[in-house]
Amino acid sequence: MFDRLTFEDWSAILTAVAFILCFAAFLYFVWRALRMSKRHRDHMSNLPLESERKQPPENEQ
Repeated sequence: MFDRLTFEDWSAILTAVAFILCFAAFLYFVWRALRMSKRHRDHMSNLPLESERKQPPENEQ
């Protein structure tokens, strides 16, 4: 069954390019996180994830 599958060269290149771009983005974010100053790191760790008061939906019917 798999003998009938043919892979084109461009599909292998596209997969490799996508992997390289994702890996480069990952390395960039890790580098930024490691070089972050302690003051900025503390500020980011204390940011709220949700607002403290719940807002009603705008179009509630």
